[in-house]
Amino acid sequence: MSARRIWSGGLVVSLAGVLALTACSAGEPQGPPTLTAAEATQEYLTEAGQLTLAPDSSWPSQPIAGTAEDGIPMIYEPGFGRQAADSFWFCSWSGRALDVAVTESDRQAAIAELDKIRTTYFYTKALAPESRPILDKVLDSTRLGDLTPLRNDHEMNCPHEDGT
Repeated sequence: MSARRIWSGGLVVSLAGVLALTACSAGEPQGPPTLTAAEATQEYLTEAGQLTLAPDSSWPSQPIAGTAEDGIPMIYEPGFGRQAADSFWFCSWSGRALDVAVTESDRQAAIAELDKIRTTYFYTKALAPESRPILDKVLDSTRLGDLTPLRNDHEMNCPHEDGT
C-alpha cells in the first residue's frame, strides 16, 4: 500500500485564516469548535499518558505547534492532540517492528502493540472510514510476516530522524 492515511479530522489553521473566513459574517463567527495550541497540547499529553512508547522512543517536547511559520497563532480541531499522540505512538511501534537490530521476539511484541491502534481515538474517530480497511490490511500483512506495507506506511506517515 502506498496511500497516506487520511484523517477525517485534524483541522489545523492559523488564526488569520479563520479571521479571513469569518470577517464578512455578522455577529459571532460561526464554525466548528476550535482549540488553542495549549489546549491541543493538553489533549496530546492526556492521550500520551495512556500509551506506552516502544523502547528507546520518547515523546516530543513540543508536540503541537503554537504558531505558523509567519508567527500567527495556530488553532486546532478538537481531537487533533489525541490523534497526533496516537499516530506518534503507532510510529514508535512500527519503527520498532521494522528495526533490523531487534530480536524476532521483540519484533513480534511490537507487532502485537501495533494491533492496539484499533482501540485508539485515531482509528475509531480521526481516521476516515474509507482508510480503515487500508490500515487493517497493513496490520494483517504485518502479522503474517510481510513488513513491506508497514515499511511503506512508516516512511510516508512517520517523522524521520531529519525532522521531515
